[in-house]
Amino acid sequence: MKKTLSVAAAAVLGGCAAPFPTLEVPDAPVGVSFVTQPTQHRVVQGTTETTVRAFVKARTQDGKDASREVPATCTLASDHIRGTVPAPRKVALPKYDQTSEFEGRGVPPSILFTCKDAEGRSGTALLTANPRQVSTVTGNTVVGLIVLAGTAAAAATANWRYDPAVRVVME
Repeated sequence: MKKTLSVAAAAVLGGCAAPFPTLEVPDAPVGVSFVTQPTQHRVVQGTTETTVRAFVKARTQDGKDASREVPATCTLASDHIRGTVPAPRKVALPKYDQTSEFEGRGVPPSILFTCKDAEGRSGTALLTANPRQVSTVTGNTVVGLIVLAGTAAAAATANWRYDPAVRVVME
């Protein structure tokens, strides 16, 4: 009886699995290089880790459209930084200061990721920066108003960070 239930559970759970395995991402992130030094006065201490992954369109055994992760070499470029990384890999990107001293509150330029695999397939993805998330509350209590005032001040000075993942689909 237990053996029958185990086989049935494995069959059900096996149907929920991803159609293709994901590739392992090494722990150590790859750094990038600044192409212009004047931008560094806008950079704050620390980095944002973004994982870059490359995919190709594929079909599952049952004929459904899917994406399959593949190794690739990716270049990344913006007005401020450049780099080359193998995918999948974590990339250590700079955090930028958000302040009214800078045009557009100092939003950093988007980063263009261009990946190419061993079979010559290529693709691009654009990564944009977002301000760090801050807490908000609902309601009209005195404590809520104090927290909202603090959140507004924090939002005006929170660092710009890049999203934690970039997905490049290659054709």
